[in-house]
Amino acid sequence: MIALSQALAEYERVWGTLRPEGVKPLRPGASPETVRQTLAGAGLPSPQEIIDWFGWHNGSGEGWLSQLPSVWHLLSLDEALEHREQVREERRRFIATLGPSEPPDEWDDLDFHWHHSWLPVLMGDATYVVAELRAGGDEVPLRAWASDAPEEANEMASPSMASVIEYWTVVLRCCTRLRTDGRFPHWEIDRDRRPPAPEYVPPQLQ
Repeated sequence: MIALSQALAEYERVWGTLRPEGVKPLRPGASPETVRQTLAGAGLPSPQEIIDWFGWHNGSGEGWLSQLPSVWHLLSLDEALEHREQVREERRRFIATLGPSEPPDEWDDLDFHWHHSWLPVLMGDATYVVAELRAGGDEVPLRAWASDAPEEANEMASPSMASVIEYWTVVLRCCTRLRTDGRFPHWEIDRDRRPPAPEYVPPQLQ
């Protein structure tokens, strides 16, 4: 499996052949030291893939072309931490409404709703792609979290960020295009031509 930095470079190269010339839709990347210090301040480790991720681009710009060629919006490091705290606080309040169960079960545990190691890196409507930041390794699993079914995020994760980006690059190359013939330009994926995803890519990330 290739390194995330290589996977992202190829993803952006392919994307560059599809978007209008001269458009620079994403913000500059953050330095490794900035990523490490910021995450450490939140009590989170900094595996190499998350350093590579925010070093690639640290969030999106303001215009519609600043969106990735998919359903996802790229969060900056500061935005990611802000959303993480907002969701965990919302889940705390939700747990409080449930009242104690006898015996206590997983729904009483905040980490079941949103694990403390999870950091959102992409957002789409009420759904996040979360990176699972674990100490002791370079790779970062990705999970899909939805507000209407938070328990499903515990069920499946990719082996790494790079494994998902590699598949997204295949989809980008074969069956994604920029539609400008309607009222609002938008990215469109031809679902009929999209190749099957590897079994290790969670369905919500395909």
